[in-house]
This record gives sequence, structure tokens and C-alpha cells, in this order.
Amino acid sequence: MYIKVDNEKELDKFNTDFKKGHWVVLYHADWCPACQMFKPVWNEYVQLNNNKNLNIADIEHSYMAGLTESQDDLIGYPTVRYFYNSKKKDEFTGERTPDSLNDFSNDNVSRFLKKVKKLSKKKKTPKRKNKKKKSLKKKKN
Repeated sequence: MYIKVDNEKELDKFNTDFKKGHWVVLYHADWCPACQMFKPVWNEYVQLNNNKNLNIADIEHSYMAGLTESQDDLIGYPTVRYFYNSKKKDEFTGERTPDSLNDFSNDNVSRFLKKVKKLSKKKKTPKRKNKKKKSLKKKKN
């Protein structure tokens, strides 16, 4: 899913959907020269990305105050962050290319999914009783 937050309707949708799942979010300002230079790279990344586990959002500065999850720690624009269930997990610091953004998002999603798999395997593994010990005890009696 891709959400471009540039109106109140999209802001409401983002605030609702952002609570669950994997998100890569771009925070930017239309007046920012660095953001203007980054925009074509971001747009190409959005087109290239085909990760079905990933949601992407593009949030313009003038809608930041309406976010339900505060981003007060933003230092500058543009900023790209990875979130899971609305919790910040990583911030993009790589080369500003579509491929680097794609690697950043896919690596984060993959890393998280591996952790979840490991946890679910630990929970599902039944405790085995040692049958040999029982049979030895029976033979001794």
C-alpha cells in the first residue's frame, strides 16, 4: 500500500493504517531543496518496490502536526524511516538511490520476519519426554 499524505483524508487513512504492519515513511517539505532533489529518487523507489509485506508513505511537512505518532525527533528533511506496528525500528542513512532504498526496506522487513519465525518456532516446539528413562525404570523394577 502507498499513501501520499497531502490532504486530511489521506492523513486520517495513514493514522489508522500505520498502527499495524511494516512501513517505510518519507518525511519531507515541499519548500526544501534537498527534498525536491530527492523526490524523483523516492518516486522511482515507490514504483520499483514490490514487497507485499511493506507499506509506504510519503508525508509532507504541513501534515506532520496531525500525525498520531509524534516524530518530534526529526532533525531535518528528507528523512526516511522504517516502522513496525508504528514503532520506529530504523532510519535510512544510505546512498540516496532507488536501489539503496529498496535494500533498506527489504532488509528490515526480512530481518523482522526472521525474528518472528524464530519466536514462533520456539513457542510451537513441544517438550518431549524422555521415553528411554521411563523404560529403564520399568526394567529395573
